[in-house]
This record gives sequence, structure tokens and C-alpha cells, in this order.
Amino acid sequence: MNEAAQPTAAPKPVGRLTVKVEAYHQLLNGPNPWGPLPIRWQPPVYLAGPDGQPWTREMIVGPNPRQLDYGWVERASLLLIQNMEGSFTQTIPTSAEKAVAEAKVVEVLLGVSAPPLLIPPGGPFLAVPDDLSTIWLRSRSGQARCMVYVYPT
Repeated sequence: MNEAAQPTAAPKPVGRLTVKVEAYHQLLNGPNPWGPLPIRWQPPVYLAGPDGQPWTREMIVGPNPRQLDYGWVERASLLLIQNMEGSFTQTIPTSAEKAVAEAKVVEVLLGVSAPPLLIPPGGPFLAVPDDLSTIWLRSRSGQARCMVYVYPT
């Protein structure tokens, strides 16, 4: 018997993002009974969005709070925000330019009464958010550029 072949649905594309965070604490000016204390976090993050792609955007934030731009992502498996301020690739900065750059700290606001979380110039912020719509950003000094990466679940 010849049976007609049944078409099969193509599998939904799924990607995988690997995040590796390491922090070491070591006393340099005396005996350290604990030795270097490694702190490691390597969560597997599986991406099920369109082609496993993150939502990526540059945001300019100022002194007024601005809601996080998370695009089409409804739920995120990982949020990464990079403060892009503080790097000087073309010139050697003056002391005044360094001071201006160092003041461009980005605040992550998670609620009206909660104290902000800080992203120093050049620093990252990494979280697994429950609700993207509750996250707001602002700069402590002038305008600051951030790169936002939202990885869908």
C-alpha cells in the first residue's frame, strides 16, 4: 500500500544563550582564612522568540524616568542593560571630561518607593525580570546611552 506522506511542521527555532558571571574576593593586605571565594552563576537561558533573537535597542536616558523599551517581548528570560558611557576611544580625556563621564550613572527603578539599582559608566545590569513594564531608567547626570538586550522566554 502506498500512503501519502503527511507533512510535518518544522520545529520552532530555539536558541541558547550562555551567561557566565564570576566574582572573586581576596584580601590583599593580610591573612585570608577563606581564600579566594568564587561566586559563579551560569544559568541556562533558552530563547524561544522569533529565531531566538533578543530585542536589542539603544536607549538615551536623562534625569526624568523613562520606561524600559522592551519591544515585542512579553516575558523575558534575561534582561541585560549596558551603560555605554565612560569610554574614550578617540582621545585622552581631560580630568573634567573624566569627571563628567564618571557622573553618568544610570538608575534602574523597580518601583515608586524602592531605592534605585545603579549601573556605573561602562557597567552592566543583569536580571531575570518578572514584569518588564515595571522597569524604568534614568540618568543621575545629564543624558546617558544604554544598550538594552531583552531575551524572550
